[in-house]
Amino acid sequence: MIDETVEVDTPTEGEESAEPTGEPPRWVRIMATLVVVTPIVIAAVRAVRNDWFPIGDNALLFIRTADVWTEDHPFLGSWTSASLSVGENMNNPGAFYDWLIAPFSHLLPPGPAAAMGVATVNVLAITLISASAHRIGGWSFQRWVLLFTAILAWAMGSEMLFDIWQANALILPFLSLLILSIGVAEGDDGLLPWAGAVTSLLLQTHISYAYVFVFVALGVAGVRVWQRRRIDSSHWRRPVAITLGVVAVLWAPSVWEQLFGPGKGNISRLLGNASGGDFSLG
Repeated sequence: MIDETVEVDTPTEGEESAEPTGEPPRWVRIMATLVVVTPIVIAAVRAVRNDWFPIGDNALLFIRTADVWTEDHPFLGSWTSASLSVGENMNNPGAFYDWLIAPFSHLLPPGPAAAMGVATVNVLAITLISASAHRIGGWSFQRWVLLFTAILAWAMGSEMLFDIWQANALILPFLSLLILSIGVAEGDDGLLPWAGAVTSLLLQTHISYAYVFVFVALGVAGVRVWQRRRIDSSHWRRPVAITLGVVAVLWAPSVWEQLFGPGKGNISRLLGNASGGDFSLG
């Protein structure tokens, strides 16, 4: 009797299974991400070689990063020009961005520290964008997100890629929040801690992102309700707990200043003037 048993090859222990259909090898995806971050690295290296130095507002923002871990350690972000329109001095809510640049400020001269520090934050933002996009929609989504990110970086120009001024420094981190928000809206609660950290970075560095965050949060909630995402407590409790822990740690200095700092706390000043205040110019 003829044995017609069909043998099926299965991966043995220690062998990697094949990539999903349409997915390139992992090294290809890594190289695609490196291609997008390379202009940032080149721009920062060129700035260092040309003795670029922060001046004006950039210099003031850099000085705050150098104060981190000293007797003048900043608990708040920089002074905000919104103070002029409300008639009361206010600061941006927190110094999270300063903490990220501080290691460079303490190890390098001002010019290289500012350029390399901001460039590193932008490289990390693009890495987060790439990884999140792949987690959300695989290579088909990741490649388009990387293409859009590359176009955005090109449109920014070389010097803006390492510019510490908030309006420029937060462009790529904000894009990472938008990608993370897409994932959370699609039901991936594992991205919540990352979204909480990036949101904290944006809100603390420039208070104007508070208005943007409201619309992003409403959009995420609306999509989840519209798609009728089933709430499974076994899936969301741990990410939510981690997110609350991350947010609590990152906002602890701001809360400390509000409760124990001299005079009226900064959070109270910000909330009290959220509508714009009664002071007018001209």
